[in-house]
Amino acid sequence: MAKENRWDIDLFGRPDLPHNHRGDRDKNAKLLNIVFHGGTFGNFLKYFLDKFFKLSPDIEATPFTDTGTSHTLKKEHFSGLIQRYHLQFINDNVGETDLPVCVILPNTAPDFLFLKTAQWFRAGDKKIFLIIYGTKKY
Repeated sequence: MAKENRWDIDLFGRPDLPHNHRGDRDKNAKLLNIVFHGGTFGNFLKYFLDKFFKLSPDIEATPFTDTGTSHTLKKEHFSGLIQRYHLQFINDNVGETDLPVCVILPNTAPDFLFLKTAQWFRAGDKKIFLIIYGTKKY
């Protein structure tokens, strides 16, 4: 999707990268491509499906960080049959057809509000301390 003027917004790309930048090293998985927005558990879904899929080797390692995110496993832990992507996948595959895709995105206003709230309270793998009624929570 080429920008026609400076006011066009590319919802699926990143402004700091060229439009034709490929967001992944391995072009698309054969079994499933998980497209997700941060905070919608795309990393965990990839782990769960790859761990319990009969055609992939078992994953012995745990995916969980000390804050509960599923960000500890690296590429070598997985079979490669399932990949996970952020929204750049949309631009990376313009014109492609018949791709096995699972898209995890909120689709109602309350869902977006819940997601944004969750992202504020746990940004990636960082602990964010909150003081609620005099009690520290994280």
